[in-house]
Amino acid sequence: LWMITLAHVLSKVIIEENATVIKGLGIQLKRAYFFGKLVTIFIDKEKLKSVFIHEVIVHSSIRTNLAFEITKSKVLTLFFTDIYPGYENLKIVYIACTNI
Repeated sequence: LWMITLAHVLSKVIIEENATVIKGLGIQLKRAYFFGKLVTIFIDKEKLKSVFIHEVIVHSSIRTNLAFEITKSKVLTLFFTDIYPGYENLKIVYIACTNI
């Protein structure tokens, strides 16, 4: 039973996150997981309402990530949730995302 639980936990571990800004088109977000699963999301420029740096308190620390508000979606799309690129790098990605 513990091996199944461990495998389940590891399957949700993100090992790499990548944001590619395509000027005039949108933003491509990629996540690679521990067991090799790759998830790619494309946010069309026309569907992107706003982008902002989002802070959340987890246990006793503050985590900063990138949030995307998408038209007709009731939830935010959060990125850099498990891997923290540093605030200065996050600002560079934020500025690139707001200038598509």
